[in-house]
Amino acid sequence: MAEVALILFGTLVGYAATVHADFLIHRNIWHGRWRIVHRGPLRWLLYPHYVHHWKAHHRHAHYHRERLEGGDVVPVESHRHVEMKYQSWWNVHYGLRCTRHGITIRGIECLLHYWSVYFVTPQPYIAFLLWFVCGAAAGIPAAIMPGCAVFTQIIHRYYHMSMAARLTCAPKWLRWAIRSKEFTRLAEEHQKHHYDRRFKDDYYGVLPFGHLLLRPLLGRN
Repeated sequence: MAEVALILFGTLVGYAATVHADFLIHRNIWHGRWRIVHRGPLRWLLYPHYVHHWKAHHRHAHYHRERLEGGDVVPVESHRHVEMKYQSWWNVHYGLRCTRHGITIRGIECLLHYWSVYFVTPQPYIAFLLWFVCGAAAGIPAAIMPGCAVFTQIIHRYYHMSMAARLTCAPKWLRWAIRSKEFTRLAEEHQKHHYDRRFKDDYYGVLPFGHLLLRPLLGRN
């Protein structure tokens, strides 16, 4: 019974830390607010994230909103327009390709590259502390919670779709989730983040119920 409680505790703390980390990554790394994204020893790791999200994904969402809402893909020409600017930057070019310009995650290397960015946030260190203090029963669930954020990026294109397109394009196993009120709320907020200038510095989070933690603490999510 005590072990079950530790597992639940580790899961909750790890998920909360992941919600916070996901917010930090989106606002400060993907939108390029932190100086370490643009200069310093971590630039090689972080700058590709800034490019595939801010330089590519936001650009494509702006110019091809209707296509994304309908479940269609961004034209190859638009991808090529961005990639031409970074031809000599192999790491940036790879980041663009393996994320399809910020709309998904493809391949184990891309997944690991995405997950590694969490080490710039408190999340893995909170998980390590839980493991050290409470044992593996709490530490392991906390450590694997960024997997939830990874999954939201793999299915990221559904946040841009209309409800009708989501139900048409999504596989059967995913439909129960994307037709939920919570996913609908997340998709609506995510699209406001992209298309409504009033919310360009808000609605960063795409993890379920993350707003319940972030909004009271930070005034935005």
